[in-house]
Amino acid sequence: MDRGLLEEVTALPVRPAPERTARQAVGYRELLRHVEEGADLEACVEDAIIQSRRLARRQRSWFLRTSNRVVSTTPTKRRLRTARRAEWSRRFGRD
Repeated sequence: MDRGLLEEVTALPVRPAPERTARQAVGYRELLRHVEEGADLEACVEDAIIQSRRLARRQRSWFLRTSNRVVSTTPTKRRLRTARRAEWSRRFGRD
C-alpha cells in the first residue's frame, strides 16, 4: 500500500479494457472492490493480505511436493569445474 498499490488499482479501470488476468491478480481483485463497489478500504486490504498469504502457502506446498523434480539451473562451482574438465577432455583428449 505504501508503494502506491491503491493508486495503481484506481487507474486500472480507467485504462482501456484491463486484462482479465490483471483484474484477478492477488491484491488487485480485493482493492477493485473498494474502487468499483465502494467497499471498506480496511476490509479490502485485510482480504488482500489474507489472499496473499493463501497464495504463498499454496506455492510453498507446491514447491515442497515437487522439490525432488525441480533441478537447479544455477551452476555451482563443482558443476563448473566438471563442465570445464569435460570440455578440456573433449578438446584435447586428456585430463
